[in-house]
Amino acid sequence: MIRPTTPDQVETYFHIVEASKLVETLSEGMRRDRRGRPSNDQALKFLLVGMVGVACQGVNVTVTHVHQFLNYGIDYDSQLRYGILKVDGNGDEVRITERELYRQAERISDRLAFGPKSTPDLTDEERDRRHRVILTASNQLLDLFDLGWKSTTLAIDATAVKSWAVHDKRREKLKEEDFEGADEEVVKSLLKLANDGKDASAADESTAEATAPEVTGTKQRRRRRDRRPPELLATADPANPDDGAGWTLAADPDADWGIKTVTGINDSNFFGYHEHTLVLIPEGSLAKVPDAEPPIIRRIELTRASEDIKAASLRMLDSLPSYPKLLIGDSHYHYKQYLEWQVPLLARGVSQVHDLRVTEQGFTPVDDIMFAAGSPHCPLTPKDLGVLPQPGPIKTKEDIELFRSKADLRAAYVMVSNKSPDEQGKMRVKCPALDGNIGCPRWPESMVTAREKGQPTITQAAVDQWDGKVPACCKQQTVTVTVPDKVLKLRQRYYYGSQEWWDLYSLRTFVEACYGGRKSPNNEALKKGSFQRMGITWASL
Repeated sequence: MIRPTTPDQVETYFHIVEASKLVETLSEGMRRDRRGRPSNDQALKFLLVGMVGVACQGVNVTVTHVHQFLNYGIDYDSQLRYGILKVDGNGDEVRITERELYRQAERISDRLAFGPKSTPDLTDEERDRRHRVILTASNQLLDLFDLGWKSTTLAIDATAVKSWAVHDKRREKLKEEDFEGADEEVVKSLLKLANDGKDASAADESTAEATAPEVTGTKQRRRRRDRRPPELLATADPANPDDGAGWTLAADPDADWGIKTVTGINDSNFFGYHEHTLVLIPEGSLAKVPDAEPPIIRRIELTRASEDIKAASLRMLDSLPSYPKLLIGDSHYHYKQYLEWQVPLLARGVSQVHDLRVTEQGFTPVDDIMFAAGSPHCPLTPKDLGVLPQPGPIKTKEDIELFRSKADLRAAYVMVSNKSPDEQGKMRVKCPALDGNIGCPRWPESMVTAREKGQPTITQAAVDQWDGKVPACCKQQTVTVTVPDKVLKLRQRYYYGSQEWWDLYSLRTFVEACYGGRKSPNNEALKKGSFQRMGITWASL
């Protein structure tokens, strides 16, 4: 239901579209060549303004609703002021028509679609160009709200955006990285959905019926137009209804199967897109610092649900005016290959703050040095400190204090390193007893200092168990160790579980809150059906 707006609200909507230069960016991107005059983009501006206005009302963004908003949600004087309504020489009123808005929507679909499945005939160069146009428009819109924020900390995450289309059988096999690190049962379910087109959930039972041929005498489901190149059409198998885009009768070929986390606990499957988001993290308590910077969205990019997160995440970082110093993300990010994720981040001067998966807990011995959470520890670190999972979503103050106290105790055993690992993963480390953090019988002076300061100490019995085979790190001032990639990718700026780490990682809730706010029925009410045009271009807009 479209509601009336005030003149101030209308002025805001037009200012957002005009100041962000969305019309110019999209119009220039849709021009087929440089010859002739640019087209009249007034109707395009009205379409975009209407999309902003409809979204702000929490109403599904469709061309019909945009048309209703422009003609009935905006007051008469504002319609005249902005040219939505004109009076001709005969005194007749001429309004923007729904057909004109549809023409602009089709123009965008025709000239800016870049999905590899929906536009398989595009050259890679043209596909990248169209993609850049959409990303530029998105970044310009978000930069309109950059009032000179100085925070150097960002949080990153991804959320599911369901397609309006009914899913169909996928003929393209999923890669291992599409479900990297997911629960085994979730992976089995995803593979069944993606490769067989069958959904075991009751919510999607109707889709199986939709993909099956209907009985004679009933209306057949309309097929999407065939996009196969002529050379493939000539050799097509009539028994195979594949449309050449990897789908059978798929209404939204850019959408795909993916995995989402529900309420931070369970994983499930969905059909659609992933929205990757960067949110500015306030450097200071919002409650205690009146002028603390807001947790505002800085970047958004949509990808197919099965697409890997690395490329989109790095693109968002590269598009910012400057790189953040800290990037807070969940375990899905650092789980990626060390050379493909953490190394590019470090090259940009970005350090991670992240949690650990259950499979990443415990000690990993490397040359007798015990690595945990990416940090080297004394070989005699108590074994019961290897696994330190942080408290779950439902936690008490006592749970947090217990986790923090164990993390601080283990941190005392961390071997000192003055430099980060080099390109070969080599680093020099120093015994924590020599740095005055614990007491060890092999260094008698450290035992005296540790007792005076109340620091942890290693017993003589623990040292004697080596039976003469003393690790090199316990005999030398420093030692060089080559760290494997699976350990290196767990390294982060602050020690896992420390007070600094806890204070920062807790701020990741800001990026989760932005999703909750936009999906709330009291705000934008973003859900399946919030937009009903197909393709990644329109999903992005």
